[in-house]
Amino acid sequence: FVALGIENLHQSVQWRDKTVESAAAAFNAGAVADGTLRGRVTIVGRQSAAPLKDFHVYVVGPYGNPNTVTDDRGVFELRGPTGTYTMTVKKSGYFPATATSHVQAGQTSNVDIQAVVIPGKLSGQVVIGRPASAAGFSIRFITEGVVEKTTVTNSAGKFDADLPEASYLIEVTKAGYKPTTVTATVASGRPTKINPISMAPGR
Repeated sequence: FVALGIENLHQSVQWRDKTVESAAAAFNAGAVADGTLRGRVTIVGRQSAAPLKDFHVYVVGPYGNPNTVTDDRGVFELRGPTGTYTMTVKKSGYFPATATSHVQAGQTSNVDIQAVVIPGKLSGQVVIGRPASAAGFSIRFITEGVVEKTTVTNSAGKFDADLPEASYLIEVTKAGYKPTTVTATVASGRPTKINPISMAPGR
């Protein structure tokens, strides 16, 4: 009776071991059956550094429509079965961008998505307070210590520029005049007009 009980116990342990092995094999098979989709968002249309975090990523693929967001590097990652995936990235201040990638089981598919800035238009005028042309004043738009864009005034002293959404230091210079700076904030898709900038003779 004791021997029979031990034999039954041994068979029970063997059965449970095989069950665990089968479950592990099934899990590993499922893991292998999935592939990895890794994307990276880069930005087009600006010189200064821009935050790559929190671009919303909308994915259409074989296993539904999962959503995620980019990390500080502009990277996102998802796992899913073999198939074709379409990704659309969105964030305030940028045009939506779409890319397609094919994922293979057990492999990583890398895709780069370029997000294009929606600019705002900033305009202004330089005044010199005397009968002379206000043409040729150099205008530099600086944000986060980086020159985003440069332009020059026309004969009426007017200037404008399409700029990414940001706060700017506007630097105005011309030989024979004292350099002047003003600040302005530009919003995506909106016009911004600043007050006239007075320039005084000097060095």
